[in-house]
Amino acid sequence: MSTGKKNTLLLMVVFTIMSLFAQAQTEKEFYNTATAKYELGQFEAAIRDYTKAIELKKGYTYAFYGRGLTYMSLGEYAKASADFEKVAELNPRFINVYYSRGRSKLSLGDYKGAIADFRNAIMSNGMNSYAYVGIANSLAALGDYKAALEQVNQSLETYQGDAHAFIVRGLIYDAMEDYEAALVDYNKAIEMNPRDARAYAQRAVTKVKMKNQEAANFDFNKAIDLNPAYAPIYINRAISKKWLKNYRGAIADYGKAIELEPQNAIFYNERGLAKAETKAYAAAIEDYNTAIELNSTFKDAYKNRAWSCYQLNAYEDAVANYSQVIHLDRENVNAYFYRGLAKLQQEDYQGTIDDMAKVIRLNPTYSEAYYTRALAKTKNRTLEESIVDYDKAIELNPQLAEAIRARAAVKFDLYDFKGAIQDYNQLIKQEPGDAAAYYNRATAKAKGGNTKAACKDFSKAKDMGYEPAIAALKELCGE
Repeated sequence: MSTGKKNTLLLMVVFTIMSLFAQAQTEKEFYNTATAKYELGQFEAAIRDYTKAIELKKGYTYAFYGRGLTYMSLGEYAKASADFEKVAELNPRFINVYYSRGRSKLSLGDYKGAIADFRNAIMSNGMNSYAYVGIANSLAALGDYKAALEQVNQSLETYQGDAHAFIVRGLIYDAMEDYEAALVDYNKAIEMNPRDARAYAQRAVTKVKMKNQEAANFDFNKAIDLNPAYAPIYINRAISKKWLKNYRGAIADYGKAIELEPQNAIFYNERGLAKAETKAYAAAIEDYNTAIELNSTFKDAYKNRAWSCYQLNAYEDAVANYSQVIHLDRENVNAYFYRGLAKLQQEDYQGTIDDMAKVIRLNPTYSEAYYTRALAKTKNRTLEESIVDYDKAIELNPQLAEAIRARAAVKFDLYDFKGAIQDYNQLIKQEPGDAAAYYNRATAKAKGGNTKAACKDFSKAKDMGYEPAIAALKELCGE
């Protein structure tokens, strides 16, 4: 080989080594500059640098984790969760990722997923008091306040210096309607950190519920003075306005929170709920659409969109949305139930029967499910089978007047006039002013051959202003 060729080859080798070295330096450099920008609050710039680091090193665990934390700071929880997922995939022993992923799932409304991650964090570090608080938050969101209280108490036993734990316990007491205990915890949080806007905002909500509006206004104003760009303050004020049925005021505050955190799917969902309270279902659907665009696995947004579609008689869309909830949660009793109701409106009676069977499998004491399945069977003209379901619904809830009324009508169709009369007797006993029950009992008595008693009931129904009784009296009783 000639000297020239040797020199060329040597230069190529050196250049390759230097390029690899430069690349290794560059990915680290991007990571370091990204972290510095994150700490300075320059989140968008930090994300750009973390992304460049990842482009240079596809399995850069720390860069994925840092970018996830940055997305969290921007309220882009779905993107944060995806990055934390990648970290866990690359390095399952990366202890901090489970707590962080739990936080992102909590913010996305995936409460069961959040609990699983927080528990993994505790398994790695039993002294992680913040993970106990995360579990408490998630359980409270699921409505299990007793278990939530146990978890936050465990957190405080582990570490009493966490003001946020007192705020969360205050939230739980508030949900349990123990407002005095809630105030004690909020006061403690404020004593520990007098500049914590969250504590003032939460205390304000409880004061509204205690009908101390002046004190609540003071706390909301104090929170805004401390941190006017903190979206949860406006969320809390919106919650208070909803509680007072000031839905338009609540919508305005949700709007302010959305201005501050436009990527927060939960805020759009909550504003949608407030709009639905004003029967602005189409506008509510627009907010649910945005929530789902931001978080495609947001069960509550699908569920709420389904209900608004139902209210607009868009039953096909309602069924599709409830089906999406079921896809995300195979044991969601309410999704099966309300999908069944929508199918009933579509005259898909077998579909209703199938959905109510799933509800009953998951919750055998759900009286409304037996009643709704009975209605579908009635429509399908399987009348004897419907009676069985009406019986069970009434056994579980003897005050379920509509089930008693429907069973009476089926008994009438089956020529069981005595049984129908017994059901109408029960209705009248529950509601003596039920004119329709008197009229229908009269009809059953007439069919059973007791004209005198029928005329007496028709007359009673007429006196109560039930117009169909007038014609019946003329035809049957000569009045």
